Amino acid sequence: MSQPSIDLGALGADALEVQVNELQEQSPADELVRSIEEIEATGESEDGRVRVVMRADGTMADISIEPRLLREGSEAVAEAVKQAVNSAAGEARAQMTRRLEDETRPGGQFGEALQSLQGIIDQVLTSVARVESRLR
Repeated sequence: MSQPSIDLGALGADALEVQVNELQEQSPADELVRSIEEIEATGESEDGRVRVVMRADGTMADISIEPRLLREGSEAVAEAVKQAVNSAAGEARAQMTRRLEDETRPGGQFGEALQSLQGIIDQVLTSVARVESRLR
């Protein structure tokens, strides 16, 4: 993403607002949200007899239970399902964290947006300093 240039000749608030609006239009937030919504994580019970696929929003995409587990009673099934769900939820959180870290690091989409915003702030501060020096 190229850094937008700012002409704040008189340090007008309108110019800053225009630049902020342009930056918002270039925001990668929508793409990041879509990327996170696509996450599906798989978890299994400790014994591998229950497998769960969860989406990032916490909904379950799939569950499979080994039929022989059902013969062990509801408590055993419940415990195995709980283990698989917790495992899948942990994996989903890990995937979301990795995606957020990737996008906010320098070179990531949000990292670039933050660098661009920092450039705007630097230009504003430089303009303020020039105005202050002229007023002295």
